[in-house]
Amino acid sequence: MHSSTRLEFIVEAVPALIGYVDADERYLFNNLAYRDWFGRPPEEHRGRTVREVLGDTAYATIAHHVRSVLAGREVTFESELIYRDGRPRFVRATYVPDAGEDGRVRGFVAHVTDITDLKRAEHEREQLRRHADELARVARRLTESLDIAEVAERIAESILPLFAAQSSVVRLLQPDGALACVAIAGKWLENFQPGYLLPPGVGLVGRAVLERRALWTRDILDEPSVVLTPEFRRGLAGAGHHAVLAVPLLSVQGRIALGSRAGARVWRLGDEPEAPWVLSTVPRHAHLAGFDLHANVAVPAADRARLEQLCRYLLRPAVAQDRLRLLADGRIVLTLKSAWTDGTRQLLFEPLTLLEKLAALIPRPRINLVLYHGVLAPHCGWRARVVAYGRPLAVASPCSEAPVASGSAPRHWAWAALMRRAFDVDVLACPRCGGRLRLIATVEDPEAIGAILAAASREEAGRAPPTVVAQTPNRAAAPGA
Repeated sequence: MHSSTRLEFIVEAVPALIGYVDADERYLFNNLAYRDWFGRPPEEHRGRTVREVLGDTAYATIAHHVRSVLAGREVTFESELIYRDGRPRFVRATYVPDAGEDGRVRGFVAHVTDITDLKRAEHEREQLRRHADELARVARRLTESLDIAEVAERIAESILPLFAAQSSVVRLLQPDGALACVAIAGKWLENFQPGYLLPPGVGLVGRAVLERRALWTRDILDEPSVVLTPEFRRGLAGAGHHAVLAVPLLSVQGRIALGSRAGARVWRLGDEPEAPWVLSTVPRHAHLAGFDLHANVAVPAADRARLEQLCRYLLRPAVAQDRLRLLADGRIVLTLKSAWTDGTRQLLFEPLTLLEKLAALIPRPRINLVLYHGVLAPHCGWRARVVAYGRPLAVASPCSEAPVASGSAPRHWAWAALMRRAFDVDVLACPRCGGRLRLIATVEDPEAIGAILAAASREEAGRAPPTVVAQTPNRAAAPGA
């Protein structure tokens, strides 16, 4: 195969558009890709102008690039073009000028690649990132309050940008299966007020709770599979928008709450991927609504090594980072420490699903993660004797701020005492003379704090370096005695 023939074969085989346009903006050459893009043989495009081939809309977008390349400048750009057939394409184009020996531009070579799939993938990744950011924001909001009404209100507000919704309603599942409206955000639904009770199984949200998965409909009023009471139908009819998405929050029950697989179980990799959700078979174990309680571990009082091992186990993070692995397709695999009874060895997550599961593990603020009951309860009269462990009573140090009654610990520790007790740091010891510092006042006014610090800086800057006086065993012989 001659070099010219080989070059012609390569040009015709490339799926991108390759053409030559003269100074009058007329095509002199087109490869076979023009037939696939525009539905006509390449020879029909030759002699026609760029505007005639691409269409007025696409030409208006690239006209300034054409003028630039005919002025002698190489041009590369990305743009969405709507061609003559009305079909939009994202393209990446490069125009290379063809200049003669006299410097005049005779035309240019055009190389155009369709990057629509790439742009769509970028858009999906960006949408996934926004959803992940919004989910993280929802998780933060869930940890900022203990009041159920306030939490529901913040969830309702976060749903609006997450799903580009006009309005959102958060309902709380009642013991009898009814759904109580606790928060509304966005466009106000005049016929629905907080406290409105939806009977079990009514509405798309009632069906979503029963089926344990997210459901969506374009028009809830015309959806035959949705049960609507007359009162509820009137309320929906007055809302003005009838497209509804219902998402039950199932993150703590082994289900996915958000994303395209909402309501489905997390992917499990093992011998029996479709086996029922695994329940532990050890004694003294309870499993309910996605939570597990294990009470079969006992450590003898004198076995300090096993006690330390148990404490390390209790204080471990929720997920071991070295067991997480990112796959090439963007999904995440979590390898289990030991296989479950059904053979499951790994869990497979979408990024949004993993963030959803982690968000469900975040404890709310001011919640005690360790609770003591019985004789270890904080107000139990026997607690002081139980936690004494046979040790002698602690003796207050000479630098203690206040004497402590024998046999009882202070109910409220001072800040300085806590620092000394927890970190062995005596914050009331003067670093210069070793004497004892005394708390005079607490200054909280920012202007007063600034004035004090400024005065201290000026005093420190104007102070002469300290003179070190040699100390001798006989103070009478010291200079100045």
